[in-house]
Amino acid sequence: MPKSIKEIVLENRLFHFCADHGSEIDYIVGTLLNNLEAAIFQNKPLFQFSKAANIGITVGWNYFDAVFDVFGAFKQLTDTRSYRRTQSKIQASLNIISAIQLFSLSYNPLLTTYVGLANETDLAASSFAFSALFDLFVAALEFYNTKKEMEFKGWLDEKIKQLIYTILHGHDNKELIKDIHSLTSTQINRNPHKHGSIKLFLEQKLPPNPITQQLVGSLEQHNEGHSERSRRLHAQLVQAHKDSRVNLNLKIASFLGMTFLAVSRFLDSSTDAANTTLVLGLGFSTYVASAYFAYNSERVIETVSYYSGKFFDYCKPQAEPRGLSLQNVV
Repeated sequence: MPKSIKEIVLENRLFHFCADHGSEIDYIVGTLLNNLEAAIFQNKPLFQFSKAANIGITVGWNYFDAVFDVFGAFKQLTDTRSYRRTQSKIQASLNIISAIQLFSLSYNPLLTTYVGLANETDLAASSFAFSALFDLFVAALEFYNTKKEMEFKGWLDEKIKQLIYTILHGHDNKELIKDIHSLTSTQINRNPHKHGSIKLFLEQKLPPNPITQQLVGSLEQHNEGHSERSRRLHAQLVQAHKDSRVNLNLKIASFLGMTFLAVSRFLDSSTDAANTTLVLGLGFSTYVASAYFAYNSERVIETVSYYSGKFFDYCKPQAEPRGLSLQNVV
């Protein structure tokens, strides 16, 4: 049976890279070009981008970000394995709204003329600032999730929700059950007095089911393998929380930078206030772009290597199939 377009897209490695990290790569390139012109060459005759090039950089930066927002929304809406369906829908909705306003405001001569702005792209910075605000909200939500799971009770509550979701939708949950059993039995082994309360908590939360009944009934069974798995899980949770905190800080800096850049567009360029807001905007955005570059350089190299390898494999001459040929027959 041929695969649907949806299945082909979701199995594509490049799609997932663009959905997860495309906006960060776009931020690096857009910031480099925009800040290069604004910070170094803006008031010098040695070099300046043409008006058309400036429009292309600004609008292209925003349009690419909008496209990556659409990719992210598609991935979030089609990810049926995620048990946080409400959060996924909220994030997808924010991505769609962000994409719409980026497409609508980045280059809008009629609207900019109506509000009395000089250039067709004067609302582009404001549009990107709104997009950064949506990203900040999503990052805060992800930080909340990871912070909640740093506590055992919060982690267990989330894993119970995930387990119930997998049971209802028929998804594979063997590894999830192993995770729950390992971390829970390790917790009980370290704190025997909590056995009763943890067991009661599980019995109240989990539906009567052979899988869940076996899980609750085997909590006393603990070995070194469970402890080792528990340590790995804890390390993963700590790293996830650290990554989400870094991401949240970068989103805050990005929002501040884009807000300063947007405000500078509405100020008289000859005033100190305009220069100050511009410098702050350039500083914050450059910091964020540098951090994104540091975090994504290895990932970009890996992705490029993967697809370049596939390309060269495709270009290699195919070996002739072995077997009978007309020459052999003749």
